Amino acid sequence: MTYRSLALPTLVATFLFVGCGQNFQPASLVNPPSVSAAGPTIIAKSFIGQTGPIPDTTLVMPTADGEYRMSIYLTAGAGTIINNIEVAPSWTDENGTTADGTFGAHLGNQSSPTLQIASSSGFFHAKAGVPIKAVGVGTDNTDFKYDAYVTLEPLQ
Repeated sequence: MTYRSLALPTLVATFLFVGCGQNFQPASLVNPPSVSAAGPTIIAKSFIGQTGPIPDTTLVMPTADGEYRMSIYLTAGAGTIINNIEVAPSWTDENGTTADGTFGAHLGNQSSPTLQIASSSGFFHAKAGVPIKAVGVGTDNTDFKYDAYVTLEPLQ
């Protein structure tokens, strides 16, 4: 028997073996794990083209006490920011309301020939029935254009 005479039966056997519905993918690719649609809702809010403080903006009204993480990203173009730009969280826990820029993002009194950015993220406990907000506390900028992006994640 020559190699040529073996090639055709080998090719046919391979085709039949592989082509008859055999699936060699790992089970994780064939049946990916499902993701629950009832997972936590992530709240995102954008403030584009701001020149003054962002308006106090309610992101959520908690229905139960819980933990949250807020992330804030500020971006401004090239130039000199003479005054302050600040976006911060506002929430209430068992000790009272906080809206003082504890971990807010801040740009101010700076100059740059390129993009200017600031970001911040923090974790906090909030009481039910009192809104969690993004606020422009400390912003006294009235002429330099900036964008602010805020994300709030419930952690329960």
